[in-house]
Amino acid sequence: MSMPPMRISLLLGVAAILLWLVITRSAEDSERAAAPARSRQLAVSTRTAAPAPAIAADIEPQRAWPGSADVQVDPFLPLGTIASTKSGTATASVAPPSAPKPAASVAPPAAPAAPAIPPMPYQAIGSVTSPDVAGGVPVAFLTQHDQLLVVKVGETLANTYRIDAITPQQVELTYLPAMQKQLLRFQP
Repeated sequence: MSMPPMRISLLLGVAAILLWLVITRSAEDSERAAAPARSRQLAVSTRTAAPAPAIAADIEPQRAWPGSADVQVDPFLPLGTIASTKSGTATASVAPPSAPKPAASVAPPAAPAAPAIPPMPYQAIGSVTSPDVAGGVPVAFLTQHDQLLVVKVGETLANTYRIDAITPQQVELTYLPAMQKQLLRFQP
């Protein structure tokens, strides 16, 4: 019984991935085992007073101050240590970098903007102020779509508009979410 070519290629692919995993893990394990030995060698070599490796001698030291050609600082030495001059060595007082400047203070977030006032949903038709109507209290007639509303001062419409005043020319309302006053003039 022979296997289809697709199964053979699939098995070969899986075998190749497994082989790759085994090889990379064994390489990582050998690197981990060698790392402590290398660190012990480095610790021993830094304790001796041997001269610096030849690679460091190839690097040209940087100048400490612009315009001073005779003073040079080794970039690998900490700040404020020995600098070399053409005539020999001398101590240099190189100031450490200044502390970072504090970030500009961020202004506190502004108060949330008042909600935008939507278009007025009501139209003023007219008003009546008569002792015979509502006991002499001014009454205004407003419409919203096909509905007629009779309102008095102090009433609230749809929990969004409060009637503040009724005059012969207009109705004064307050849009409650933004606490902004609006005027609604009567239609001629």
